[in-house]
Amino acid sequence: MAYGHKYSEVEKIFLELQQQIIEGQLPPGHRLVEAQIASQFGVSRTPARLAIERLATAGLVKHETNRGATVHQISFDELRELLHIRQTNEGLTAGMAASKCTPEDADVLQDILRQMRTALDDKNVSLYSSLSSQLHTQIMHIANNRFLTDFVERIYMITSPYHMAITSLPNRPEQSFQEHCDVVDAIIAGDSEAANSAMVKHISIITEFFDAETSRLYYHYRDMLAQKAAQLREDMAQRNDEQVAPLT
Repeated sequence: MAYGHKYSEVEKIFLELQQQIIEGQLPPGHRLVEAQIASQFGVSRTPARLAIERLATAGLVKHETNRGATVHQISFDELRELLHIRQTNEGLTAGMAASKCTPEDADVLQDILRQMRTALDDKNVSLYSSLSSQLHTQIMHIANNRFLTDFVERIYMITSPYHMAITSLPNRPEQSFQEHCDVVDAIIAGDSEAANSAMVKHISIITEFFDAETSRLYYHYRDMLAQKAAQLREDMAQRNDEQVAPLT
């Protein structure tokens, strides 16, 4: 019974930190300190440590000498390679989803699209990006191929902070929404080939953006901002620790 309780704590921390990394709230280079995470979630250090290990297994966190666990910073070339792999394999996932989509699944997909439309109308890009992730995850769930889903989901999580960043570029949200609609329409229609093509086209927009050599400047600029944000959060956390440290 205690094991189940601890597992639920680990799962809760893992999912929350995972989402913060995907959405860029925890930028590349940000340190994950067991004691701080334990305090934040009101748990002991054990579930905090286990959650960090799960993030490392997922490729979102790495262990650095003298720094401990930090949010993983992939190289520009690694990002481009991962996006190409994701493009092909997420297309396969969409195709599988089309062959297995039930009326109930269709309702869920259409409901997420409606929420995405509302988020766009409200100019809430952050919410739109979160719902986009939800839609992709739901498509993987419908595909119901554990091995492919685990593979695609890991790549999706690693690349998400980067492709979500371009969602805020001019006209991209509307274009992205139409691409998602095309994918969902094909899945609901049971057209595996069209669903595969629509998803590949959707991911290819992101892939082509980072394939352009000029995007290297964007990547390094974003990386610089992320590193500054990580250092600022680290300094603030250290000052807070010093303020609450007991007197000796």
